[in-house]
Amino acid sequence: GAGAVDFQKAFCLAMMGYNWLRMAKAASKSDNAAFKQAKLTTAQYFAERMLPQISTLLAGVRNPADSIMELPAEAFQVA
Repeated sequence: GAGAVDFQKAFCLAMMGYNWLRMAKAASKSDNAAFKQAKLTTAQYFAERMLPQISTLLAGVRNPADSIMELPAEAFQVA
């Protein structure tokens, strides 16, 4: 459970990357040059700047959660 949020973020980025790939493919067939360029540039930005975060998030998923599990349940109560 300690890696669940990182896993969800990684999955979301992968899914968004897949959707940007689909949008870039569709936009590449467009006759509107400005629209085409905007979609292709944004897809490239996403691939270069956002997708690399997946490997870091998955490293967090693979790491053990021993340190957080050492805390007693009372440590999570709000005063």
